[in-house]
Amino acid sequence: MWKIFHYFIDILIKPKKGLGKRIFLILSQLTPITNVELIIKTIHNKSLLIFRDDEFYGPGWHLPGGILRFKEKSRTRIIKTIENEIGVLSPKIQDIKLMGVYEIVNLKMIVRSHFISLIFKVNLEENTLNFKDFNPNKEYKNGDVAAHTDSPNNLIKEHLKYKDLIDESLFGNESRKYNIAYDYHEIC
Repeated sequence: MWKIFHYFIDILIKPKKGLGKRIFLILSQLTPITNVELIIKTIHNKSLLIFRDDEFYGPGWHLPGGILRFKEKSRTRIIKTIENEIGVLSPKIQDIKLMGVYEIVNLKMIVRSHFISLIFKVNLEENTLNFKDFNPNKEYKNGDVAAHTDSPNNLIKEHLKYKDLIDESLFGNESRKYNIAYDYHEIC
């Protein structure tokens, strides 16, 4: 009987394509969600961040990121995140490095409150990155992308733990080698 049930779930919901917002939010209330977060450098060694202003995390800058789909490889999600959040179609990737694995737990939220985040540093070919520099006098809207010289003071609080990784990726071409770091810090 369960085999038939799972067969119909696969046909009706199509988990490989995503769950849809409502089912995703329900699932995020039941189990941690695995996602990729990207530190993307420009040719001038600046980090691309996205301004976010939504019902879950409020206004602030964050790393481009995306949630892994069922049976999706992280490299595929990295490419789709670059396309969807940064707007670079068919990105030509020079290098991908896993910088760390972090756990985000927000005890005050009910949905979208527990993530296992794979942090990757991504270098794209030079001709694919032509973004405007961050301007402190400009008013940014949800989804705007800007190249930052250093990590801004208004990172969303869930991404403050990445500040050192963002800043390190900005200085020099050599980054220290990271082992996978497990971070169980809870945001209260």
